[in-house]
Amino acid sequence: MRNSAELRKDLEKRHHQLLKEAVEHQQTQEVAVTEVNASEDTSLGPPVGIGPCLLADAFSCEVCLGSACVPFASRPRKTGGKNKASGGGPFVVIKNALTAKATEFKISCTACTAIQPGEKISFELEMFVSTNFADQYTLFTSTKIGVDAKTCIGPGSPLRVLFDTLGLTACISNFKATYLPFLGDLSIEGRIPGPVFGTLLVAKFDTDVHDPPTAVWNYCGQRKANYKTAWVRRRRWFGTESRFSHYSYPTHAEKTTCFNNFKALAGPLTFSAAVAVPLIWGGEFEIVKVSGPHSGNPKWKVELFQMPFDKVAEAIKKFWDNTVGPAVQDALNAAGEGVKAAGKWTVGAANAAGKWTVGAAKDVGKWGAGAAKTVAKHPVVKSVVKVFSGFR
Repeated sequence: MRNSAELRKDLEKRHHQLLKEAVEHQQTQEVAVTEVNASEDTSLGPPVGIGPCLLADAFSCEVCLGSACVPFASRPRKTGGKNKASGGGPFVVIKNALTAKATEFKISCTACTAIQPGEKISFELEMFVSTNFADQYTLFTSTKIGVDAKTCIGPGSPLRVLFDTLGLTACISNFKATYLPFLGDLSIEGRIPGPVFGTLLVAKFDTDVHDPPTAVWNYCGQRKANYKTAWVRRRRWFGTESRFSHYSYPTHAEKTTCFNNFKALAGPLTFSAAVAVPLIWGGEFEIVKVSGPHSGNPKWKVELFQMPFDKVAEAIKKFWDNTVGPAVQDALNAAGEGVKAAGKWTVGAANAAGKWTVGAAKDVGKWGAGAAKTVAKHPVVKSVVKVFSGFR
């Protein structure tokens, strides 16, 4: 009996243990199913539409000195023909930037959106400031503030990797505005798809929005160092060298001329419209372009294949006069000679055929007369003739 009671207790204990394990297994399974469902929901990706780039930086910036560029606020990425100085890490980039003799400086930031999912096509908005520190004149004439809205081969497309590796442009600029603050010049450029597949309609507008600032006027009034040539004798060498003489200040007229030269760099109001074909290595080839007004004559210009229309017409005229015209004339002359030769051959053949026909007829007539005479002289024929002649 004792053994039966102990066995019953063991069975009940084991039964409770199995029930507990079953409950824990059910809870574990429910948690696993919940996690799987959550992972399936997250694997669906972003909703269909236009949203921030996920495969590339939604917002990124970089600073460039010459060809050495340092990205910030962005993930590191490889691009063809750029950031070559960053091969040894950020410290190498800083070292090369500080020791470089380049004078070109640019800072730019780009916002990126793409068509989701896949990001095969992206839209990028770049804002930049660039200048050149070679000298003060170059600083004034090269400083630019701009914005560029582009349509690009998206970061999800394999072609983007190919284009970046080869250093080719993967974007087409749809709208671009550039402002030169030291000249007061504003230029706007826009592109839309052209009437024929693969072409673009390109419109450009340029005008001066204000006079150069006071900094340019002060630059035109700066003193200038004057040098003179002097004869110098040094041991075994005797020659001339340039030595500082004195400082001079420009007159008001010279200062005004200098200021007006900067003002003229902004250019007059101009507008152009063109049908162009984008080139894979960058830039465009303009098929036809209309631009104006221009200060000279004519005020409006028409260009075909990036050449003035009058030059294109002159080239076509020369090509016709020197190549096509003579070839056509030679062909017509050759055809005329052929017609003349054919006429001569026809007339000669007709004459020859006529002579042969007349000669043949004469020969047949002579042969017939001779044959008739020969038959008439035969004795039988003579007797028959006498018999029938008696009936007359």
